[in-house]
Amino acid sequence: MRTKGPADLRLLRASWRRSIFMTAFGLWASFLIAGCGVIPGLKPMTKPGPALQPSADPAWYARNEPLIKAYLQSLPNSAIGKSLPGIRLSDGSLWLGEYTYLGPGLKTPPGLFVRLVENQQILYAYMWMEEGADPFMLTPCSDGPQRGIRARKAGGGAFAWKQLNAKEGVIYTECPPADWLPDDALPTKASDDVQ
Repeated sequence: MRTKGPADLRLLRASWRRSIFMTAFGLWASFLIAGCGVIPGLKPMTKPGPALQPSADPAWYARNEPLIKAYLQSLPNSAIGKSLPGIRLSDGSLWLGEYTYLGPGLKTPPGLFVRLVENQQILYAYMWMEEGADPFMLTPCSDGPQRGIRARKAGGGAFAWKQLNAKEGVIYTECPPADWLPDDALPTKASDDVQ
């Protein structure tokens, strides 16, 4: 039978110290992560990046894409030039609230539907394809916040495909071809590339 000797006591003390150190480290790390707003110059992000938006979740997009599409399809010509009331999505967020509606896209390919909106001098072209229409090839934006990106899913999630087809749903770009735009629709933000 084993008796407790000086070696066992040293081992017990070392284990106890390690346990206290790990607990203190865990508390410090959780304070740093959760309380980073307390440390000057270190603030939590107010809005996650596009990959972390709720719309990056396929389930969120599946619930909300039909609502988004129906809302865009319902916009009347009488709303052109006016601030939109927006639509509440499944998570309670207000989508497109206070954006200015610029109207449907002009000179778009057959089967491609486009609705143009503007917010804080940024032009957005929301688009979707009619079932059975030929896919639409997307061009990456040459500058601006979407530089190098072709499009995003409506709501902000990543859209990695080079072309749009009906099964992909509603997407948007910040650099639509210039010939889609009405004469008064921020032409400096549009792409000169025509599909």
